[in-house]
Amino acid sequence: MAQMTVLEDFGGRLAISDNVDGLACVGVVSKEFFVVDPYMSECGRFEVEPSEYGLTQDQARFIKGFNDALEIATDDAINGGALEMQKFLGVTAGDFAGRYFSGISERNNIRHALAAYGLAEYEDHALNVKSQQQQLEVVYLANATGDCTGYGTLQVTDEDLDKVPFERGPGCVLSYLAEIAGRKYVMGNLEVAFKDDFWGEDGNDFDPESEVREYCEGVLAFINPRVVQGELCLPLDAGDPGRLIVQVAVPIESIADRTKALERISAIFGTAANHASLAALADHPADGEAPETGTHAAIQQSVGAGNLLAATESRFDQGGQSAKAALSDILGVLLRADQEGRVREALFAEGITDAYDSALDAGLRIFGNDGLADIAYRYELDQSKLVNRMRAD
Repeated sequence: MAQMTVLEDFGGRLAISDNVDGLACVGVVSKEFFVVDPYMSECGRFEVEPSEYGLTQDQARFIKGFNDALEIATDDAINGGALEMQKFLGVTAGDFAGRYFSGISERNNIRHALAAYGLAEYEDHALNVKSQQQQLEVVYLANATGDCTGYGTLQVTDEDLDKVPFERGPGCVLSYLAEIAGRKYVMGNLEVAFKDDFWGEDGNDFDPESEVREYCEGVLAFINPRVVQGELCLPLDAGDPGRLIVQVAVPIESIADRTKALERISAIFGTAANHASLAALADHPADGEAPETGTHAAIQQSVGAGNLLAATESRFDQGGQSAKAALSDILGVLLRADQEGRVREALFAEGITDAYDSALDAGLRIFGNDGLADIAYRYELDQSKLVNRMRAD
């Protein structure tokens, strides 16, 4: 919720009013009732889901937690204030203070002031956080394949690059080395494509932008409480055509090595790394080291047998994207890795270069010029070479 102000997050519904006991609380009006505990029915006898009042789980936790904190803050304010006055007056007994503040009116005046302060404090904090994050500029020092970009003001060392899990996921997350406000970060970017002319005919495979935006905002709400001090959950990036990007940044000095970076990014994204539905967002299942569930792992498991289709199916099963979108990722990574013939050398040793060429050419024919242009753009390849290869075949 720290990404949004109180008014934005609750759509203007959040208010301060008295509960059935006459004590100030924060809550929302639903069906003519002022709801201060979203987990209980209006009569207070039955447990209910917050959705009964049109609230999300995050909104319900905020209301319940705020009111619990308000009760404690009111007691502390009364006890601390009364004690200071008693010291000044030379009073050693607190009997009168107990009787004085036992009245609803006297207690509620303090409680109401604290409630108003609490909402104002939260609103101010949220606005400051939002303003700071909107001003942060991300400068990529190395791309998703580990090549230095030459941008930024900081020097990139081999030690830096060794801490970034390039092409290892988790899931569909791409890892980068970036500079933000003069510091180095390991970036975890979850790209989600939407229906757009940028993708050509392939755009029909994706959901509308409005639905993708709703999904990405849900992912942001899920991962934001999972980042710890020093880490950044950045605003949704809509700067690239045809996609939205959920971005997380982990300070590089907090990371020991590539494996630890992968584990940390996996812990932040959870199942969102695999494009899980909003209802299925949860911790990522892990036994020891974070599993390699991204494109890199799918290729490792499948290409050795010359089976590009198996790699595609693995990518599809993990990411929930269309098979065609998954195939474009597989082709892009393969072609990028084989720019200097290293993949071909490895496959030649296994005696399966013919199967590799056949599968690769078949994959390229699926996309046409527009699709090849997208693959070339995302993986920094020479588009003319891809088109010539397709035509030659």
